[in-house]
Amino acid sequence: MKTIQNKGRIFLFKALLIAYLLFFLFVFVYQYLWLPDSSKVWLWASVLPLLAFLATLSNWPIHFHALPTDNGILIHTRKVFFKKQNSLMVNKANFDGFYKTSHRFLGLKVLDEKDQLRKHKIKISWISLKDLRALEQKLNDINPYAQQKNLEG
Repeated sequence: MKTIQNKGRIFLFKALLIAYLLFFLFVFVYQYLWLPDSSKVWLWASVLPLLAFLATLSNWPIHFHALPTDNGILIHTRKVFFKKQNSLMVNKANFDGFYKTSHRFLGLKVLDEKDQLRKHKIKISWISLKDLRALEQKLNDINPYAQQKNLEG
């Protein structure tokens, strides 16, 4: 298995967000400092794309990085523009199976240090389908008897 990460999609999201913010600042300066008597159409044109970014608040992007190890997978996740990083080691000794979640998450049942079964939700909405299939294949290789989750339904 190769390393799975979503750097390209996250970079595109950041670039679009920065371009929008620069456009908004330019229009704001143009409207209120250069030509305060001009029409408000440009101001509306800069505010309306904000509605597109409001949709990402419920599906905020994360940096996802899955590294193959000797006997499993090491998964790192971190929200964009945040420093806190979550790590999860999944191997043959601690991976029990999947559990049902929404379409944006992959639910894993993993044993912790005290041998108690814990549920982990990993956001997969910003991962390509090809990489998601590779991740699930690796998880199935780790524990072929794990309870399967149906992605299509």
